[in-house]
Amino acid sequence: LVRDIAHEVCTITESPDVAVVARGEHLCMTMRGIKTSANMTSTAYLGAFENEPELRAELFEFSRS
Repeated sequence: LVRDIAHEVCTITESPDVAVVARGEHLCMTMRGIKTSANMTSTAYLGAFENEPELRAELFEFSRS
């Protein structure tokens, strides 16, 4: 899903450089009363974000706030 979103943003904006970070929670665990949450993060990098680690590092700094 995250990769599909990245490709769609690429198509719409006509930019080859796209990064998508999605955070979610598996509600199946919390709905059953399990105290530990099951959070996850998925990423998709295209263009410069895929090839340049410095850009990914900068993106992660922004996404932590």
